[in-house]
Amino acid sequence: EGVEFDNELDPLHEMPDVDVLDGLAAFLDGDDGFGSSMGISSFSVKQEGHGFDFSPLDPAGPIENSDPHAFIPHEMKQPGFCNGYKIDLLNSARIKTGQAVGNFRRFNFSESKEVFGQGGMLAKTLKTWNREKGRYSSDRNPNPCTKPGALWERLEDYTCTASGCGCRCTIFRVSGGLVLFRKSDSSDAADGHNISAHNRRPIGVKANEFSLTVAQQAVALEHAGKLKPLLIVDKILDDTNISSTRMQRLKKKQFATTVGRYLNRETTKKKYLQYTWQKTPMTTEELVEALNAMKSDQNSATTSENFFMNSPLFSKMLATLKVIDHDFGGDGDGEFVLFQASDAAEKIGLAAKIYEDEEGDNKSSVQFSCDFTHLPGNLQLGIVCVEDVQHKAWPTSYIICPTENATWAQ
Repeated sequence: EGVEFDNELDPLHEMPDVDVLDGLAAFLDGDDGFGSSMGISSFSVKQEGHGFDFSPLDPAGPIENSDPHAFIPHEMKQPGFCNGYKIDLLNSARIKTGQAVGNFRRFNFSESKEVFGQGGMLAKTLKTWNREKGRYSSDRNPNPCTKPGALWERLEDYTCTASGCGCRCTIFRVSGGLVLFRKSDSSDAADGHNISAHNRRPIGVKANEFSLTVAQQAVALEHAGKLKPLLIVDKILDDTNISSTRMQRLKKKQFATTVGRYLNRETTKKKYLQYTWQKTPMTTEELVEALNAMKSDQNSATTSENFFMNSPLFSKMLATLKVIDHDFGGDGDGEFVLFQASDAAEKIGLAAKIYEDEEGDNKSSVQFSCDFTHLPGNLQLGIVCVEDVQHKAWPTSYIICPTENATWAQ
């Protein structure tokens, strides 16, 4: 959107489309400076599965059904299809690159991200979960079979980890995605969970005044990788539906330490955060692959094994930015990346109408502004904008480079 500046172009005043700019900086900030300032490690990728299909539309192709749930067979939408469960259309996910129905194949990357990712099916419905039973192959049943011609197969059941909460869900695979069915607890909670069960204090030899309840764990997982533990503690204490102990309220720093330890446990990371954090920086080859994908005119969904290229952040960058040029290669000595906004031509065309044919010679003028803003670390972000009549700046191109000087501006 347009960004209103006071008198002159000042990118530090307010930056448009922060997620995209975060991605630009994360691309090149190899010294963790930028990532540290955001509270995440550099090159971290927040894999938040929302069931979105990022594949671009093909203007020459057939018009698809506008119903986002058209991939779900009609029979599954009828009451009583899954005894004791109700279909959850909002949290079902359309996945074009999922496994085919048949033989209960294990989740592939796309499916697994939608099910287990931060903000995925289980995170949004059960918050914390246990796998109750699976239909996958096992030593006892190495090749379970689906009925020939079946339109769906029931994969796995999951239950809420809160003792006494009867919330549960089951997942079906269909051609084109995964369908979620939920069973709610008979409680007064809007999300169908049992509030009392979620706020029950943990018991056991290692439990203490700072131990997390299931409700507190859910908040910590929701904001993992986005907020520091101390800010997560504020979220917990501000929620009127979450009970906290007197010691948790009085000693917030110690409470935050407990939250941090919970999020850093290997069991927590493997179960809940496997599609949230990536500890290792991208290799030069992975970086070049991502840059070249954004440079290519073949703007299509990627099937790469590159972790960053399978993230929603990269999909957003692919849709809004195009790499015009970069000097990264196999030697890893690259210095700059030049991006152009995908709607730059439209913005410039509209800007040209402001001073269109003022002198009657069928010519127009466009005023561009260029400024640089510092990125933590050793990088600069240069932005070129056009302005509208209300002095809102509309970025048309960006450059990430090591220094601010006339060469890069040109």
